[in-house]
Amino acid sequence: MRHAPTFALMITAILLAAGCGGGGDPDPAPVGVVKVFTLPNTLEAGWTLTGPASAVIEGTDDARHPGRAAGSWTIVWDEVEDWVRPLSQTRTLAAGDSITFLGQYVYDPPPSTGSLAIDVAPDDLQIRWVLKRPLGLDDDRSGVGDVVLDDLPPGPFTVAWQREAGWTVPAPGWVDGLITVGETATASVTYTVLPAWPFASVRLEAGTFTRGSPATELGREPDEGPRHEVTLTRPLLVATTEITNAQWEAFTRGGRVVDPTLDNQPVTSITWFEAVAFCNAMSSADGLTAAYVVNGPQVAWDRDADGWRLPTEAEWEALCRAGSQGSLSDGDLTRLDMDVDPVLSFFGWSAANSGNRVKPVRALLPNPLGLYDVHGNVLEWCWDYYAATAYTADPATDPAGPPTGSVRVLRGGSYADANQRLRSAARIGLDPGFAVGIVGLRPVRNAPTVKSVDK
Repeated sequence: MRHAPTFALMITAILLAAGCGGGGDPDPAPVGVVKVFTLPNTLEAGWTLTGPASAVIEGTDDARHPGRAAGSWTIVWDEVEDWVRPLSQTRTLAAGDSITFLGQYVYDPPPSTGSLAIDVAPDDLQIRWVLKRPLGLDDDRSGVGDVVLDDLPPGPFTVAWQREAGWTVPAPGWVDGLITVGETATASVTYTVLPAWPFASVRLEAGTFTRGSPATELGREPDEGPRHEVTLTRPLLVATTEITNAQWEAFTRGGRVVDPTLDNQPVTSITWFEAVAFCNAMSSADGLTAAYVVNGPQVAWDRDADGWRLPTEAEWEALCRAGSQGSLSDGDLTRLDMDVDPVLSFFGWSAANSGNRVKPVRALLPNPLGLYDVHGNVLEWCWDYYAATAYTADPATDPAGPPTGSVRVLRGGSYADANQRLRSAARIGLDPGFAVGIVGLRPVRNAPTVKSVDK
């Protein structure tokens, strides 16, 4: 019995050595796999992983890391010049599982060009501009309205603005600036409406001229002949321009146009009867004797009255020609239809150069008498009834057209007409009750006789 304790101790030692009795190694920590992929894989971009228990792993491009502790892992990619690095990412690794980090670098080299914002006000004016760059940059451009031009080489620039009839552009008419790498320069301009032109007139002296066109004239129509001499015995005062919207409103208070940007455009869409009534309104406002007595559709003309009136067709051709004998008041037409004529384009708005829209008065050059838009812009009502065979070869004095008819004469052509319709001799007729968007008026009146002064 004295040896029992020794045997017990031996058994205990054996059990401990075998792991019995609650002893032995603890369970291993849970692990998984962490994978890293970097695009593009030729970039050799570095990254840093941080995980549980302050674990830190650094690497480059693609990598696989097994046996990593379960828990939260975060990756941060390194900066690479001229590339935008991926955002940092965090994933949770579960025991026996794997997580993958994928990073996509985006190439973003530093800019080598700049931009230019062109700003034209008002926005709906659609002004044309031209961008000029110094020699060597080879980057001239043109356009219309607001725009942002990208990828412009650095350096100075000039933006020149188109002139727009009826509007003023701040002097000197262009803007200088500098394109800077990575920045957007601005070239801006604000147009303002021209003030309304006041009514004005010029004097046409009495005299004799040749009416109609020769058979050889380019664009001639049969109703323009035969050519014959006409003598006008009365000097006239002639409106310098076609009556504008602002002038119409000033004399009639008709409220036809309320947009001030249209003040200097010719009034349009008026009947012959409305034109007659306007002339009487002008006469009343100026304290003159009305030229017309209106009784319903019947209009009588007092030829001796000093009030404003519509010109006769002969008077209109005389004021248009202003002493000239060519097809135009300042030369001869060379191009028909819709081609821009090198002579007509300086003083006449036709379909060739108007953009098919009415233009403000005084936008082009006047004829030799100082009258604007006798060629084009809008057709102008005359007193006469129209007849294709109204002309004779005999000389005439103060003719006023046929005694009766159904349509009245229009002269001068319009912005919507082909070039040949703008010639000095071109004629057309229209029902006096019709109001058309290409028709206006230019009033005249008998001028006071200028008395000579004895010296």
